[in-house]
Amino acid sequence: MNIKTKRLQSTKYALLKIFFLLATLISVLLLMPLGIYGAELSLAWDANSEPDLAGYKIYYGIASGDYSHSIDVGNITEYTVVDLDDGGTYYLAATAYDRDGNESDYSEELVHTCRNPKPISPPEDSDGDGVPDDQDDFPFDPNETTDTDGDGLGNNADLDDDNDGMPDIWEIQHGLDPLIDDASGDPDGDGINNLNEYLMGTDPKTFEDPSQPDTPVILAPSDEEIVSQTPELRTDVFYDPDPDSRHAGSQWQIFRADDDFCVYDITSESALTSLTVPKLILEADVDYIWRVRFFNDRGGISDWSADAAFTTDFSDCDLDGNGVPDHQEADPTLDLDQDGIMDGDQDDIKCIDTGHLQLGLSIRDADNLDSLISLEIEDPDDEILSLEVTGAPAAIQFGLLSFKLRVDAPGDDTMVTIYLSRAAADPGKWYKYDPVSAEWVDYSAYITFGIDRKVVYLSLRDGGFGDADGIENGIIVDPLAFGTDAESSADSRALEFDGHNNSSGNACFISTAACRPENGQLSKLMWREILALGFSTFLVLVLTVCFIRLQN
Repeated sequence: MNIKTKRLQSTKYALLKIFFLLATLISVLLLMPLGIYGAELSLAWDANSEPDLAGYKIYYGIASGDYSHSIDVGNITEYTVVDLDDGGTYYLAATAYDRDGNESDYSEELVHTCRNPKPISPPEDSDGDGVPDDQDDFPFDPNETTDTDGDGLGNNADLDDDNDGMPDIWEIQHGLDPLIDDASGDPDGDGINNLNEYLMGTDPKTFEDPSQPDTPVILAPSDEEIVSQTPELRTDVFYDPDPDSRHAGSQWQIFRADDDFCVYDITSESALTSLTVPKLILEADVDYIWRVRFFNDRGGISDWSADAAFTTDFSDCDLDGNGVPDHQEADPTLDLDQDGIMDGDQDDIKCIDTGHLQLGLSIRDADNLDSLISLEIEDPDDEILSLEVTGAPAAIQFGLLSFKLRVDAPGDDTMVTIYLSRAAADPGKWYKYDPVSAEWVDYSAYITFGIDRKVVYLSLRDGGFGDADGIENGIIVDPLAFGTDAESSADSRALEFDGHNNSSGNACFISTAACRPENGQLSKLMWREILALGFSTFLVLVLTVCFIRLQN
């Protein structure tokens, strides 16, 4: 049977269409390297629609229109030509034929150069751990590839990959994701986040109602007792229905009775059922209300205790009401800040005299400060200075200084200036003293000395580090001291007190005394005093002799 021209044209059209698609579709033409056997050329095309179609032939050669090879591929639509020369250029065409052997004209010619794909260089992997350098957080460490939390420690070595405070192994054990910061999550909805569940040793996916300690019972002071300005607050013992819970902390609050102003708010892990209120927190002859609540180690918090009232006693230590104990008041003609004005005539500086040292606290150049309320100094007792007390200095030079300031607004930062009549020892540093936990803390980072070490600039923050009242209430109460540590190369004996006590009947506390002689020798200050006394005695004798001669 003859193939009609229309059929042949249809075949040619189909082949032309297919070979055009060979250049644009991946399903049409695919070149594959064949190793030592040469290159291959894979072809695919759409089937012709003639009912008597018998098959197709592929023709190819190395010159256009000169096809030295032909392949009868049969009635299929895909074929791979093999044994082609790698790098050779080939010209290809196709025909269709029917059952009677009638064959169509050549399709449109296709030209293709066989080239094996260019070898792809493997990505650089410096440590050979199988992870390319551009994907490896540690390209030179075969044991580490990832640092999820970016802390410089690889996940294999990092026990907390997401830096959320919970170890990876604990998160995995409890079904949490060790690579996501989920510390604040609460999957069991019990009000305790994942981090606290970890800290308390509970399951973050099991609802647990934390036990609540019993409400504290106040023992003293109560019933409007008259107390000192440093009273001891006491409660009954801690009790929790859960026998496995322990007393982890207590929160103590004191308010002025007339206006509910909070003057003290401390949460302590050491003062659990008793607390002595630090100096200068309370004022004399004032009514106060106080309360307390307990914390257990499982996140449980008791209700507040019932309020209790007390009144501080009248104090005869500061009869003139200038904020400095009468027995420590300095000469009002003193000019420690050297501004040409007597310190006693200024409201922005208070001075004290220990008998061997004059110290002034000035707020003149301070920002955000409203007023300087009080200033006093004392000789710390042996218990406070004991090396068994955490962080205690080996010796203190000027005594334990306490002062009280009022800032413009709660939480304000400020800086005050301390003037000394005698230079601070070098080496030496300033310490903060926490009377509740009986701890000393190095405060040097907040201190700047003047060139002669007789001027000190002290940075403070209401409610911040060192503020003994523990709350942003516009009041800063600050106990601190200057001394040396046990490691200091200075002879600490030169800084110790001689134990001289002020025995005045209205003295409120021990006053500071002179420094001990160093290695048995008199200090420079003592020498100056002795020379001045000797000169005065000599002058009196000369005047006496002159007077007697005039009488004769």
